[in-house]
Amino acid sequence: MTILSKKDWLLVPLFIVGLFAFGYQAIPLFNLLYLPITLAYTRHGYLYRILAYIVISSLSYYLCFIGSFHEVESSSLLGSSFFILVASIGVQTLLSTTLLVDRYVLEHSTCIWQRVLVFPTAWTSLWYLICEVGLFGDYIIFNLPLMNWPDLYQISSMGGIYLVTLLVSLFATVLLELPNLPIKNITRTPTFQSTTIYNSIENIEVEDGSNIKHLTVFLKHPFTIIMAVMAAVFTYGGAHNNIPSGSFYQVGYPSYIPKVEPVGCIAGPGSTYPELQLNTDHWLQKTEELAQNGLKLITWSELTTMVPNLQMEEVLLKRAQAIALKYSVYLNIAYGVIDPVGQNKLVFIDKYGKIGINYNKAHPVPGVETQPAGENKLQYMDTEDFGRVSAAICFDFNFRSLIKQASKHDVDVMLQSSWTWGPIGTYLGQTNQIRAVENGYTLLRCASQGLSGVFEPKLGGIFNQKVGSLNDEAYVFNLPVQKRFNTVYGYLGDVIVLISSAYCLITVCSIFYYKSRRHQQ
Repeated sequence: MTILSKKDWLLVPLFIVGLFAFGYQAIPLFNLLYLPITLAYTRHGYLYRILAYIVISSLSYYLCFIGSFHEVESSSLLGSSFFILVASIGVQTLLSTTLLVDRYVLEHSTCIWQRVLVFPTAWTSLWYLICEVGLFGDYIIFNLPLMNWPDLYQISSMGGIYLVTLLVSLFATVLLELPNLPIKNITRTPTFQSTTIYNSIENIEVEDGSNIKHLTVFLKHPFTIIMAVMAAVFTYGGAHNNIPSGSFYQVGYPSYIPKVEPVGCIAGPGSTYPELQLNTDHWLQKTEELAQNGLKLITWSELTTMVPNLQMEEVLLKRAQAIALKYSVYLNIAYGVIDPVGQNKLVFIDKYGKIGINYNKAHPVPGVETQPAGENKLQYMDTEDFGRVSAAICFDFNFRSLIKQASKHDVDVMLQSSWTWGPIGTYLGQTNQIRAVENGYTLLRCASQGLSGVFEPKLGGIFNQKVGSLNDEAYVFNLPVQKRFNTVYGYLGDVIVLISSAYCLITVCSIFYYKSRRHQQ
């Protein structure tokens, strides 16, 4: 007798949807459908389905991220596709524990709200642990593809990316409750004996009084309530993205559009021109050319140049300071120091030649960068032209413990120097853009072979500009001079995760407690 069932055909769409639900070629709709398919398959039947989920999801997840270390020379397992496979299996095995919790609740509870809420809260809490404790931060965050739906993702300004994770997983559980939705009884048309309005209402109460009861049940149903919540979320996002601050109601442009300043991005050598990385003169010359054209701020991509030692670093900084002072331009230069200890540096110089930020990358990429990590502390500088400015390097933006300090310090403009490789450029840029939404600052991102541009704290902001930047090129953007947009997330942080974790733990423990008491009786 076989234990396979007709529902095992769901493994096929689970694999196909999973293949395009995450990673570098993700489709937002597939990301949204991934959890409903997963729960439809794993909630009932034999436990082998959990194992089947681990196998299929690990394979699809592995294929989504298999190109992560292309163009990176590394002899360690961290730089190989084997590591990505092992990491995929590990992540999916951890996530499968939420499916086991979901099955336990379904088996021992008849409460519809527990069926709807326990899995999403467990799923959100576990993703938080994976991203906050793991080596790669939130680089692998579950719902990133939905960022292409800005009216949905704008809600992260209230609760961070994990609020999006919670809402999407809630959508999955309420979708599975649709068969229990009492919509049939509500839509049944009653037969009236009288033609008067008064008697018609009376007939509804007397002859078809159950309709009101069914309507009440419908309005209290989790599907109805969660859909109302989703409507509110999209309304919030739509209002933020389509009604700029100060523009209501139908205000003219001159009354609310802020001043803009021309700024530049110099994309470094990347993997295309490695010989240029040691040519400091080349990059300083490109910087001076942009300054001569009247740009007010110029930033380099990550590791644009390299200096052999601390003495040559001092020479580089003095030359950069001279350019800043000569042209009254702000410079954000990013470079590497080879000896005595490897460093991945970023230095911000104001238009008077003063160094305001001297920073070493706080989160080197595991398996790619071997230099010691810098301090997990966000530096900032007050400027005359751009307000409070802060900066960080590439992968640092995937660690919220560092970047959420921007809210604490009331940062207006955030500068990011980045160097990406293989297929990860756009994907990493999107993960970094989320930080601007969460913390309310305007981001100027400069990347070699990646995504560069200006990103407002509103995903539909009218000043958002982006370009796929190539190596050894210069790009010009218009940066709006505006104060930081205060966000709920900036004040409360990840409180939504704390609430989710508390609810899940208390509910599961109470179910276990009452089950144990019934057995004792």
